[in-house]
Amino acid sequence: MKKYKLIQRYPSLLPSWSSGMMVIENKTGYIPVNTINCEFYHFIIPKLEVESNPLFWEEFISTRNFEIYQLKMAHDGSIETIKEETYDSFVDIIEAGKYKYFSIYSVKRIIDGEIFKVGDIVKDYIGTSYQIDNFSIDKEGVLIVKSLNDVNISFIDNLNKLDYTFITEDGVEIYPNQSFYLLNTSTFKHIKCTAGNNIPVLKEYQKLFSKMETIEKYILHNKPCLSFIDVLSWATIEEATREYLSIEMLEAIVTEKLNKED
Repeated sequence: MKKYKLIQRYPSLLPSWSSGMMVIENKTGYIPVNTINCEFYHFIIPKLEVESNPLFWEEFISTRNFEIYQLKMAHDGSIETIKEETYDSFVDIIEAGKYKYFSIYSVKRIIDGEIFKVGDIVKDYIGTSYQIDNFSIDKEGVLIVKSLNDVNISFIDNLNKLDYTFITEDGVEIYPNQSFYLLNTSTFKHIKCTAGNNIPVLKEYQKLFSKMETIEKYILHNKPCLSFIDVLSWATIEEATREYLSIEMLEAIVTEKLNKED
């Protein structure tokens, strides 16, 4: 649907109209986009009047790279798709930071029509994965996309949606309903989990793995467990100081001790 912007007011318009007012095409003509103001309800301007008067009207071509697609209502959590005739009014309210009864739930990228919503898993231009937590629009009209930890993710042009939920420590993509392991790196205990639709929120001491083999390798390389006596049980002091112990031998010592602990 086409949009036009009023260049200058003329007598047949409502007294409150001024330059900069926007109208949008519908089946019968052009209607004001600011239908939040009840004064403009049911006010229709014939198509010929708008499209054939370049002295008063100019077609509006948006330079933005996104459109707000859906809003989430604060009172009941419902998701509402914005109607075209009220679109610009909602954008004005959002840019002014005066909205508290709704938030942006999803946006559409203009260049390809891709829709991004709260909760989506996305990857930025350097390959880092995030989960979208919220959207906002700054005073310059730039869309701000933030992740769960309130980090600005990237410009929407640089984002790609991912079908998988997250990537584990061992580099495996995990999809919803797929099993994975959560390891506590303080206690070196682990539990088996099933992925949902969201990225798990981890503590500093937690890591995710796709299989037991990689957990065992991580524990082998990271769990402090050898004492001086443990080493001497495999070699004398003289042998140890002559670099008698190889990496393979040390791994064997650690593995034996870890197996005893289990």
